[in-house]
Amino acid sequence: MIKPAALYKEVIKCKTKELYYTDDLMYYIGYIGTCGIDVGDEDPSGEYYNWAIVDGGKVVGYIAYHIDWYSGNADRFGFIAFEKKNPAIWSALLEVYKLLKSYNLYRIEFRCIADNPIMPKYVSLVKKLSGHFVILHGIFRDRYGKRHDEIIFEIPCGKSEEVTK
Repeated sequence: MIKPAALYKEVIKCKTKELYYTDDLMYYIGYIGTCGIDVGDEDPSGEYYNWAIVDGGKVVGYIAYHIDWYSGNADRFGFIAFEKKNPAIWSALLEVYKLLKSYNLYRIEFRCIADNPIMPKYVSLVKKLSGHFVILHGIFRDRYGKRHDEIIFEIPCGKSEEVTK
């Protein structure tokens, strides 16, 4: 289930620091470095959303995104799993999708480094929701000199079918 991340701020920060200098953090922030997750306590604009993914009282992941209420777009997604094989992770992603759909948004956009292990699931989900994606080739270089593609996903909310599984 998802809960406001502000309730778990210190736990999320600590779990993120454990991932410093790893590919997992690189896949989350989209570049090499040690950027921590900034879980704000408040957002007066109502545009930034931060969720802890909680399973049995334990934080197993984190999701953040931005909503531009004027254009009806959700973007700037960040997602990280602290327990990769936990089924609560995928359930939380679907929970966020259903929440966004309830806002009657025009579209949802997010990006992913192509080598990210969750990328095939993103492709499957986006196709199931009548979305599409584009690949930007060689846009990112990691600390070992390897170039990575970046994928931009788009889900048009008005055309999406309801997801139950």
